[in-house]
Amino acid sequence: MLRIDHSSPQPLHLQVESLLREMIRDRAYSEGKLLPPETKLAASLSVSRSTLRAGIDRLVRDGLLIRRRGFGTQVAPPRAHSSRLEAWGSFTQEMAEKGERVQQFSLAVRQHRAPARVCRAFALEERTSLLSVSRIRGFNDEPVVHFQSWFHPRLGLTGKEDFDQPLYALLFEKCNVTPEHSYEVIKAVSAGKRMAEHLGVRPGTPLLQRVRRVLDAASRPIEFALNHYRSDRFEYTLHLQRNLE
Repeated sequence: MLRIDHSSPQPLHLQVESLLREMIRDRAYSEGKLLPPETKLAASLSVSRSTLRAGIDRLVRDGLLIRRRGFGTQVAPPRAHSSRLEAWGSFTQEMAEKGERVQQFSLAVRQHRAPARVCRAFALEERTSLLSVSRIRGFNDEPVVHFQSWFHPRLGLTGKEDFDQPLYALLFEKCNVTPEHSYEVIKAVSAGKRMAEHLGVRPGTPLLQRVRRVLDAASRPIEFALNHYRSDRFEYTLHLQRNLE
């Protein structure tokens, strides 16, 4: 429980700022969950809305929070995990540059209740039914990567679209939306039984897991992706450039 000490000599807005910094360390908020509405949060802290807003404004200026009219306030993803999508190619293009022809081993499109972390990333109620696309792709007759994507209902996708084509080209063509930002978490995981079957490896085999939240130019969520790559067939390369400003 977050508490304000009204007997403390420390100004209320500084106490609010400190409590907010503690609050947004929670994993749910780092994954995109919206902060409670300002009126509700101010009431729970027993402070005025203007005092609460002063604390929020400071975190917005520090780049820790993003506030959008009509949507709400949420934690800003770490800048080190963002990249512009115009610098990316599709998986097919990436492999073509390496001289590999991509094969698709399976494609499943369905509407179902999304995991809680996906709903939080989209600022939707838990157990919301969302369209998801699951693809297993690879080359040289070997599966290499399992792509799992969920899409925000705002896009209006029906599931009848041609998901054999490059994903972001499809989103532009069908939804008139252009992905602009991707916030990612990349880590090593071990293959569970089901994922091991998907990728043709033994359970416990090291995999590269890539969790991605994609937004448009207005910072509205478009896609939440959970992708797994075979570590013996794929590497992830980053090009970092020093900012001299």
